Amino acid sequence: CRQQNNRIVQGPKDDQALHTLITPFFSALSSMSLTILRLISLLLLVCINEGVHCFIFPPSSRPQPPHYNIKSRENGASSLAIGKIAPSPVLVKLPSSQSTFSSEISQISNALVQQLLLPSERRQKDRIALLAEQLVKAKVSFDPTECLDGSLYFSNVLEGPSPLWENLGIPFISKNLQGQQYTYTDQEKSVINYAEIFGSALHLRAYGTYEQDMTSPLLTQGENKEEEEDDPVSSFFQNALASLIPPPPQESEMLTCPIDFVVTVDKASICLGDDNRINIPISGQGYLRVLYADPKLRIFVSPKSTTDDRWEKEGLMVAQVRVDQKDPSFGLLS
Repeated sequence: CRQQNNRIVQGPKDDQALHTLITPFFSALSSMSLTILRLISLLLLVCINEGVHCFIFPPSSRPQPPHYNIKSRENGASSLAIGKIAPSPVLVKLPSSQSTFSSEISQISNALVQQLLLPSERRQKDRIALLAEQLVKAKVSFDPTECLDGSLYFSNVLEGPSPLWENLGIPFISKNLQGQQYTYTDQEKSVINYAEIFGSALHLRAYGTYEQDMTSPLLTQGENKEEEEDDPVSSFFQNALASLIPPPPQESEMLTCPIDFVVTVDKASICLGDDNRINIPISGQGYLRVLYADPKLRIFVSPKSTTDDRWEKEGLMVAQVRVDQKDPSFGLLS
């Protein structure tokens, strides 16, 4: 600096030093302002629309969970097509009520139930395939104490190799039912497989237990997805959204489709009515993938064949409807 006419005049070196000090400050202030503006825009988007929006960023090239393309079942032939869902950025609107099932999903489920309650000759096979495919794609979360516990659900084969239990019934008895009754509690996770031969007067029951398959490839895919390195901006907005959306009440454990279970059968009986039983030696393991579940309807697929693959082969897909929708007098099995 130099003094000129009683004033302090800055020299070139002082201007350079001042510029060096101020530039980082304004750069940081500009970056912070941009972040604040983005957050304000996001908040406005949430506030001015009904419900809550969330950004889903395109996945990487890592393996994705299988996508099921369900086609109508013709002549017992398998037509299961498994592909990949193409990655693309989308904006998804979540229902304001935070309900597990949206009204649209509930309508599709009800429509499928109504189709499956019809006699086989009146069912629209293409419509059933389309409705089932839409439910599978939804990948819903469900409460296992509501959807994997309680009364029998009767089975309807959608596609895949015909299972042995489907052919046990005497053909001219049109009301023969086949299905499963699951129990899901902290103390017990059990299943009763039920197949009528001559109505309820003569039927087969196979008893077993089940547990989540911790070796399932679905779990590996989930871990890979969590390990992906997120873009910092994407991660910032996802964290901001998570803090804005109130979590649903945690009354019980929620499971998300698809999810795999291992079923172990250790005994079976031929039943004459409910009281007279003849025990038969049946044992083995089966594999169950839950593709969709709600309190009235479930969709399962067999990712692997059972120990004795005559009972169920890989690729078998069934839709199960709660039995009281068809026969309100049908009681709990024991």
